[in-house]
Amino acid sequence: MRLLHKEKIQVQQPLYGIFFAANAPSADAITVQQAVETLTEEYRDRLEEISATVQHDRQDITANDDVYYIRWQDVLAVFSSYISGDEQGTPVAALTENQVDKLRETMWAMNAVDYSTRRRLP
Repeated sequence: MRLLHKEKIQVQQPLYGIFFAANAPSADAITVQQAVETLTEEYRDRLEEISATVQHDRQDITANDDVYYIRWQDVLAVFSSYISGDEQGTPVAALTENQVDKLRETMWAMNAVDYSTRRRLP
């Protein structure tokens, strides 16, 4: 005779609390795609600003995870945890300005940009 252990199964929300909408549902809403495009542009602008304003002969880019582009799937997963963990947290198809600001904060925390210079000895 074989005994089976019965467990109660709990259904949980998916990891991502964000649903992607092709169009914003209202004039003041921002789609995730629009937010990602805007923040990616801000990131590139920062890299270009450093390159243009810091005197250098050679430029080396180093990243903790060996890439210097934004891993949006990771950023959105962390951002989603903030959205779903909030007391008002529900899945969203479009973002408010406050949510875009939180997404921006998350993106920069996960993709910090810094630079240093050093003089080469002859």
